[in-house]
Amino acid sequence: MLERKYSVSPNGSISRHNNKHRIHAVVYADDFIITANNEEILHQVKHDIEEFLLVRGLELSESKTLITHIQDGFDFLGWNVRKFKTKLIIAPSKKSVKRVCDKIRETVRKNLMQKQEVLIKRLNAIIRGWCNYHRSTCAKESFQTIDMYVFRCLWHWAKRRHANKNNLWRKNRYFVREGSRDWIFRTESVKLLFASDTRIKRHQLIRFEANPYRREYEEYYSKRRVAC
Repeated sequence: MLERKYSVSPNGSISRHNNKHRIHAVVYADDFIITANNEEILHQVKHDIEEFLLVRGLELSESKTLITHIQDGFDFLGWNVRKFKTKLIIAPSKKSVKRVCDKIRETVRKNLMQKQEVLIKRLNAIIRGWCNYHRSTCAKESFQTIDMYVFRCLWHWAKRRHANKNNLWRKNRYFVREGSRDWIFRTESVKLLFASDTRIKRHQLIRFEANPYRREYEEYYSKRRVAC
């Protein structure tokens, strides 16, 4: 059995016992990654997994299955994981950025004749959700990319709505200046979020011994909720 050979625990982790090849697994739903200290071992693990799945009528996705070096990186759950020298960098993947840009473009296109306020609310929901998911990673450049893409979509939206007006009229109609920041897409009641305003906050692992059902850790969990 695959579980017995690699000592897989119920939560998907690999036992440290007799783990000289440093095989580790991370599992989320039907997505998983497996790491080891050499490529030959990973090919053997891949073969064992294929046999394990075959008898259950399942198979690995050829398009999603990849054996690669950590310095070349790989995508997992919308993030790109790559090691630069001695530092591990996790950032939004290019595919994830493209997907959210496509969704923004489609939303703007479908709301060509909607009020500006309606479009802002729909875009804010997309931007806020995507940024909150990625805010614990190295996402600063990706957030700036999203902002630039949103502006191009909105400027095209304004030009299509008012083809007979000049650029200054369109700018004054839909964009305002607040302090040192110009080109803010807003109405009197609502304004568009800037992805780059999302504060990067690194994820902090929960202390191993912390138990949410014990009183001595109530203050600890209370502070974690405030910090989030």
